[in-house]
Amino acid sequence: MNKLEFISSIIKSLAWPGAVLTMVIFLKQPLVKILSNLNRVTYNNLEMDFNNKLEEIETTLEDKQLPESNNQLNNNDKEIITVAQISPAASITMSWSMVEKEIMNTVKRTAVSPDYPLYNSPLKNIQLLKDAGTIDLDTLNSLNELRELRNKAVHGHLSDENITYLEAIKYYDLSKKVTRILRNINR
Repeated sequence: MNKLEFISSIIKSLAWPGAVLTMVIFLKQPLVKILSNLNRVTYNNLEMDFNNKLEEIETTLEDKQLPESNNQLNNNDKEIITVAQISPAASITMSWSMVEKEIMNTVKRTAVSPDYPLYNSPLKNIQLLKDAGTIDLDTLNSLNELRELRNKAVHGHLSDENITYLEAIKYYDLSKKVTRILRNINR
């Protein structure tokens, strides 16, 4: 093999990777715009459709007898809705904190924990409510699904590009439903 053949083989080896790299560089902006409109996310063999999960939770909670809710929005509600327009992932965190607070209040109200509920994780408080029989399987599953969606939003598996405003509002509505269910539980 002479020098020209060697150079020719190197050029052949680098032609396709070079072409792909050039296309990625030139098409980066349009690809980012297209990918940011997707609702499905795949991350390390984890494939999740945020909206489908929300619909599953909604279906689970449909048959629940919920106490009448006050349709007036308080300041916290308005703040969550406003944040959802700017950062849907942040509004999901805020909605979950509302649920988390009610979980803790329910554990206090029902006295199912020997420890002060504030010292327990939300997961442990949910487990305490389940073990005491104060929440049913549908409520348990809804709480766990909402918690998992919140964790994915907070820990970067989902971002504002992957969660729409409407999905954040749906998450908020489901959080309010679960909160009403918990608030209705007495000792």
